[in-house]
Amino acid sequence: MSSGLRIKDSLKYRPEIDGLRAIAVLAVVCFHFDLGAVSGGFVGVDIFFVISGFLISSIVLNQIESSRFSIAEFYARRARRILPALSVMLLSVTGVGWFLLLPLAFEQLGKSLVSVCLFSANIYFWRTFDYFGPSAGETPLLHCWSLAVEEQFYFIMPLVLVAVYWLFGKAGRRSQQVATVLIALAWFASIICSHILLTMGKQQAVFYLLPTRAWELLTGTLVAVIPISWIPAARWRRELLAIAGLVAILIPCFSYGEGTTFPGLLALPPCLGTAFIIVATSNHADSNTFTGKLLATAPMGGCGLISYSLYLWHWPIWIFAFYYAFEPPSMAFRLSAFVLSLITGWLSWKFVEQPFRSKTSSPSVQPTLRLAAGSIVFLLGVGAFLIVQDGVPNRFSDRVNKMLHVSDPWGDQSRYELVVDDIRSDRLIPISDRKDDHADILLWGDSHAIASMPAVEKLCRDNGLSAVAATHSSTLPIIDWIQPAYKVGLGKDAPQFNAAVLEYVRRRKVRNVLLVAAWQGCDSDEARTALLATVRSIVMAGAKPWFVTQVPRHPNPVPKALARVTIWGESETTYRATETPHPLYGLRGEENKFIAQLVDAGASVIEVRSAFWDPVSQSYAISADGRALYHDTNHITPFAARSVLAKVLEDAMRSDLMESKDTNEIRNPRDY
Repeated sequence: MSSGLRIKDSLKYRPEIDGLRAIAVLAVVCFHFDLGAVSGGFVGVDIFFVISGFLISSIVLNQIESSRFSIAEFYARRARRILPALSVMLLSVTGVGWFLLLPLAFEQLGKSLVSVCLFSANIYFWRTFDYFGPSAGETPLLHCWSLAVEEQFYFIMPLVLVAVYWLFGKAGRRSQQVATVLIALAWFASIICSHILLTMGKQQAVFYLLPTRAWELLTGTLVAVIPISWIPAARWRRELLAIAGLVAILIPCFSYGEGTTFPGLLALPPCLGTAFIIVATSNHADSNTFTGKLLATAPMGGCGLISYSLYLWHWPIWIFAFYYAFEPPSMAFRLSAFVLSLITGWLSWKFVEQPFRSKTSSPSVQPTLRLAAGSIVFLLGVGAFLIVQDGVPNRFSDRVNKMLHVSDPWGDQSRYELVVDDIRSDRLIPISDRKDDHADILLWGDSHAIASMPAVEKLCRDNGLSAVAATHSSTLPIIDWIQPAYKVGLGKDAPQFNAAVLEYVRRRKVRNVLLVAAWQGCDSDEARTALLATVRSIVMAGAKPWFVTQVPRHPNPVPKALARVTIWGESETTYRATETPHPLYGLRGEENKFIAQLVDAGASVIEVRSAFWDPVSQSYAISADGRALYHDTNHITPFAARSVLAKVLEDAMRSDLMESKDTNEIRNPRDY
């Protein structure tokens, strides 16, 4: 490494970097608001990481090498940069949430608020939410995960650099070399870790966590320590480098999508593109490039200046704007939200960011740190209050809360997520009060089967039967078939799991197998063929297969729809599903070819949709006796399971079950 000047050594205001910030934030906002064709706009966060890594690392390294670095001053400066606008946004979101968010969503807001204050939002959302999943649409602080990644990085990076320069001398060439080598090694370790975890199917962890994102920030750090002598001297070379960087940023913005396996190696183009532009437009260059001048224009620079506040505000504005707007947002709606985000971002930058960052008005180090600690403690208290108060349900009337009361008395859902070893070791879920070596019913399926457990429990209690369950979410009860992967499903382990369940049926001489699932996942010829084979295999194992058609699926989350109906006096039928033809849903009063094939294979089909049908409104019910029938759009509540599904099951199965029960009572227990 050259002992001469490095890019970081002449750090002045660079308007083209504000232009890069503008590209980053506009990409993210356009992606979230579905504006244009920016399907890969999420790479804007990666651009931010590189820029942040470059700027902060440059400041820290320069101060360490000149013996001016202070940990307290560093964190005070970070606090002045981050906390004022963040605190105002958090308080505003909580205030709006008080009036708009239903108890469960408000409680989740409290949990995410606590995680933001503890700079661990990325860890919380990694364990709780899918960034590209439907639950993200009700999480107004989800975007704070990226702030947590940055702050975690800056809790570690300065301390490591201080230690290196303390050991090897602050002004020595050796300390610079050691620091650069460590940064490079950390960069390689992080990107390799990212790639390996992606190949293992751990995309959520790679997306959210610092160890797999650190290389993006370290890309900026490496740019900071590049010797000036490495910058191309010829202007045309810098022009090509800058253009290549811009292309490497823009192509992913328009070509990536929600199905892209990201970040991993696919984050390299936008990160390296950002690095190329920073290098090509360095202050040390004799003249700026065309790309640099374009990025430094007033519109781009102005947008870059408000990028932090715009990023903070755009997501909660978007979430609250359509929290109760159940219809897909129109272009006018999306553009209005975009303009409102720009205005709010500018107001936050002008009246919150700027006053606190001004040298004349900002407090000194110790008062800043005390103020920061006080604001964090206060916000932690607010979040804790929302959690302890279960989302403060008394904000709404008793009637609304009754509609929203869909809690599952069966307890922690995780205990229903069985794996192969559970089945092979006979650790199935007991459903009935009666316990013996032989269960009259085996409930087999996914989260829809879990939701139906209260119905099976009532069926058993009323008829003196016993039942066990073999369930795992997003895992259809189909042998020799791999369901498309979802983060809560068994994925490639599903065939082993289902084979073990079938073997359990054969080994334990189960007489009745209840197949319950979200059958819309079985929408390919391969899956249907495997389902028919599963039914035949159950028959060959000596059991009777009962195929339960899927309950009606509604277009909107039912509890939220019912709350809206109750609060605003709207018609409930507005939010109900009508007849939707699907070969596995089961059609009310119609012949169905595939259902007939299931019967030919040996299954008894239990059609449940008609039990939810309202002939007056020609739609499917979402409530009864003032209570919700669904948790969300398609999972029934325990109330619906006991009051609706249990009767359907008993009417269809009672005579067969009684015959099975009588047979079981005279069988020799030693057979088992």
